[in-house]
Amino acid sequence: MAWCPKCKNEYVEGIVECKKCHCKLVENLIRQEDIIAKGAPIQLQSLADLLNQKNISSARVQYDEGDGIHYLLADPEERETAAVILREIARMENQMRYQQMRSAGNSRNPGGSELYQNKREQAQEVRSSAFALIIVGFIGLILDILCIFNILTIRWSAFTKTVTCSVMGVLFLAMIIMGFLSVKSFKSLLSFAKEEDKMTGEIEKWYQKELTSKQIDAMLEGRMESNFPEEEKYFYRIEQIRHVLTEKFMNLDPAYADNMTEKIYQELYEHEA
Repeated sequence: MAWCPKCKNEYVEGIVECKKCHCKLVENLIRQEDIIAKGAPIQLQSLADLLNQKNISSARVQYDEGDGIHYLLADPEERETAAVILREIARMENQMRYQQMRSAGNSRNPGGSELYQNKREQAQEVRSSAFALIIVGFIGLILDILCIFNILTIRWSAFTKTVTCSVMGVLFLAMIIMGFLSVKSFKSLLSFAKEEDKMTGEIEKWYQKELTSKQIDAMLEGRMESNFPEEEKYFYRIEQIRHVLTEKFMNLDPAYADNMTEKIYQELYEHEA
C-alpha cells in the first residue's frame, strides 16, 4: 500500500502520485510515536548517522510534505533508547561548549570571531580619513611653499630651512597621495557596502517571513531543556540560528554571519518577548 504524505489518503499498490495533491506517495506515513526530533535536514541526518553507529538501525530522516518539516525517526522499540543517547550526547557536548564560552568571558560572542563593522561604516571612515589627509596635505604644502619663497618669515638658518622644508614638503605630498588612494579605497568599499546592504535586506526579509522563536526552540527539542538557565538557552539558540542562517545563505563572512545571527536573535527573542 502507498500513502499521500499531505492528505493521508491510502492508495493501492502501483500508484505513485496522489490524484488530489499531485505529490509523490510514500510507503509509510510518519507516526507520532516514531518522532524523536525535527529540524534542519543536514543536522538531523548527522544525528541519524550517529544513532546508526550506536546500533539504532531504524534511525532515519524523513520529510513530511504535509507539515513541511523534516523529522528524525526511529521505530517505537528503539525510539526511547535513541532519545536517551541523543540527550546525553547533546548535554555533554553543549555543556562543554557553554563552559568554554563562560571561561572566555564572552557570553555574547560564542564563536569568538572578530568584532564586526559593516562595509558602509568602513567606507565612511575611509572617506573622512581621505578628506582629512588631502586637506592637511594641501594646507601644509602651501605653507611649505610660502616658507621656501620667504613669504612666510621664520628665523631659521639656511641649512635648517632647506632640510625642514624638504622633509615637510615630502611629508605633506605623501599625505595628499595617501588621501587620493583612500578616496579610491572608499569607492571600492562603497561598492561592497551596496552588495552587503542588499544581502542584509534579503536576510531580513527571509527571517522575518520564515523564522520565529518557537521554530528555533522546536529545532532544539531534545537538546535544550526548559529548566536550563537563560544564559545557557541563549547559547543553544544562537548556535542554532547561525546554523540555519549559514545553511540558507552560504559563504558569508564569519564576522558578518555572527553579527546577523545576533540581530536575528534580538528580533526573535527580545522583540517578541
